[in-house]
Amino acid sequence: MTGSATTPPSGGAFALTRDERHQIGFRVAAAAEVERVTAVDWDWDDPRATGSDADSANPWEFMAAHQPALHQHIDQEGRRQIAEMQRILDAGTVRDLLHWLNTEEQEVANHRVYLGAVALAGDATDPVGVAWLAEWYRRNLTIFANLVRLAGSPGDRVLAIYGAGHVPLLRQFAQQSSLFHVVDAIAYL
Repeated sequence: MTGSATTPPSGGAFALTRDERHQIGFRVAAAAEVERVTAVDWDWDDPRATGSDADSANPWEFMAAHQPALHQHIDQEGRRQIAEMQRILDAGTVRDLLHWLNTEEQEVANHRVYLGAVALAGDATDPVGVAWLAEWYRRNLTIFANLVRLAGSPGDRVLAIYGAGHVPLLRQFAQQSSLFHVVDAIAYL
């Protein structure tokens, strides 16, 4: 997808999907009268982006087969997160869920799974989780570099819409590079 562009729907000719790019990105772009939406994500056709490269093991499958306690920990944490998201949706709105997902506490909790569990998949001779995370960081660095290229010049504004797993890294790269002034999404939710 890197470098490709998609024009926001006009005149109802395009049926929006459930994807956040359509439900949030295109709607925000249309409301702001943005002429074009540019995709900056890593190319999902590249098996390294998904961890499905034949040369690398899937850390979740590895943990299930060889590190059941670690796999159970990740599974329980995932189930806890999903239950909390459902509780928020049942009691409130999608806006409430987005607000919760964008809190600093949730950002840290989400990233903790990568560093506190996925990185530990495998062992010193076969660091399965570290190999997968290296590609995860590569993907996020690629996204970041594409955002920098997209911004073009000082004063340009960029809205990046990504899942919660990406936020800690993209925020870190943007802030520590000093190439962006990061504005927290919570201010707009």
